[in-house]
Amino acid sequence: MRIRKNWAVSAMALLLVLVVLAGCAGAAPAHDCDVAVSLDDALAAQDKAMAGLMMGSVELTNAEFSSLVTELIKQNAAGVPIEMVAACFTEDGMDLDISFTDGTSLHTSGNIAVADNQVVVDLASAGMNGMAVAEGFLPVVEGAINRALGDASLGVAVDVSTGDGTLAVSLGQ
Repeated sequence: MRIRKNWAVSAMALLLVLVVLAGCAGAAPAHDCDVAVSLDDALAAQDKAMAGLMMGSVELTNAEFSSLVTELIKQNAAGVPIEMVAACFTEDGMDLDISFTDGTSLHTSGNIAVADNQVVVDLASAGMNGMAVAEGFLPVVEGAINRALGDASLGVAVDVSTGDGTLAVSLGQ
């Protein structure tokens, strides 16, 4: 009887793993942007962001945005083993790669917009460690990101745009 219970538990665990893996299909797309993260760029971005809060808008380069987000996460999210956040902005949207110290990597690609005065993302693809998230699961990932971006403490955005290597955000007063 004990062998049958162990076999049944093993079969259920295997079924659960297969269901989870069914949400992954193919390889996650890669992009050609090479971003270097540095403390100097993070400090420059912080200065720009603070001035932008007073002026109502800010424009950051790929390196400034990536460096600022990387350093903010490292300093304020204790226990998150992040190595680097690399953002690449184009006129068509953005690619975002997140690397962790254990070698895990996350990739998203899509567009950034404003809806109801909050920054939102519209994902075209997402993946982890080279495995793409199935198209049916993208709304779940997108919803989690948009709920995090919907935090009122982040301010009220009235416009967001991406250009060749830049992100521009205008804030409401």
